[in-house]
Amino acid sequence: MSFTNAKIYNSIAKKGKAYTHNSGQRFFNSDDLISHYLALSFDNAPLETENLDYFISILWSASNEEHLIDFFGYSDIKNNWKGNPDISSWVLKNRVWRKDNNITCGEGIILLGKEEEFRRKTKNIEEYMKTTLDLEKLNKLL
Repeated sequence: MSFTNAKIYNSIAKKGKAYTHNSGQRFFNSDDLISHYLALSFDNAPLETENLDYFISILWSASNEEHLIDFFGYSDIKNNWKGNPDISSWVLKNRVWRKDNNITCGEGIILLGKEEEFRRKTKNIEEYMKTTLDLEKLNKLL
């Protein structure tokens, strides 16, 4: 398995990174569609997502009918960049936010670990949000 797309999402209200797993490539197949899907999902986001400093999302699909996002919200880090972030997780199933059965796969855990390793090498959120992980290097680990 592998990740096929990495995108920086930067709206007025939310900043983050979206990674498409190859299982979701048939549905999340363009940057415009990913941005549109995330924007629609944020319209009905739980209140807890309002104070996030940034997010990392993994977009995937279990079938043609199930479009899923493993969503990880990072907080308490923007003003203390060298600190240890608080991370909340949700799963979105067809744009419905769920707190129960929050899971991600091993490949998702590797991605999150590499993102945190990268973040710690940057000087602030602005520098961190300029780039995504190198998918070729990431996929070699999977």
